[in-house]
Amino acid sequence: MDTLVKKFDEINLENRKLLIELIKKFSSSGGKELKEGNAVKPLHEIFFAGRAIIDDEKCIACGACAETCPTGALSIRDDENIRTISHTHQLCIACKRCETSCEDKAIKIEVELNLKDFIEGNLRKKKSAELKLCKECKKPVGPVASIARIAEKLKEEGIELSELDYCQKCRKWRTAYESVPKLSIYLQRSYPDGEK
Repeated sequence: MDTLVKKFDEINLENRKLLIELIKKFSSSGGKELKEGNAVKPLHEIFFAGRAIIDDEKCIACGACAETCPTGALSIRDDENIRTISHTHQLCIACKRCETSCEDKAIKIEVELNLKDFIEGNLRKKKSAELKLCKECKKPVGPVASIARIAEKLKEEGIELSELDYCQKCRKWRTAYESVPKLSIYLQRSYPDGEK
């Protein structure tokens, strides 16, 4: 199962596409090859392009950065039991919304223009995190570190919640099954094999 977590509306980046074509023509006419690591850093803070740097120790892979990214430069993909956060330099406008949305201060945007990544539109993997799987159906619940953070916060409040071990669908079924005795009996009769 390969799931793109963040779905965003495609943004019209025609000016950016035009710039890419101009740079391609310019570099090909000059005979220069675009090489890895060649980046142009601005003299002043201009919000044009940026490179995401994620601190692996601080990041809990919650996805807040990708949720707030207006262009889809940051994306999250859940594949089996791994969450991957990636960055596309070509789409990044260095608005730094991802920085302000991250409570853990785990992401920084370095304002620079890497011509190779900008022109080629390379998707760079920035973070991989293990996903906690539902005890019932084995579908992803969320990143292990993120679930642990939630459990820790709840414990500080004196709340122990076993529901964090289940996905949203199984949680609903468990709640209905445990809290409504008549419904529980009906569900047992209607779905004797536990199918939902």
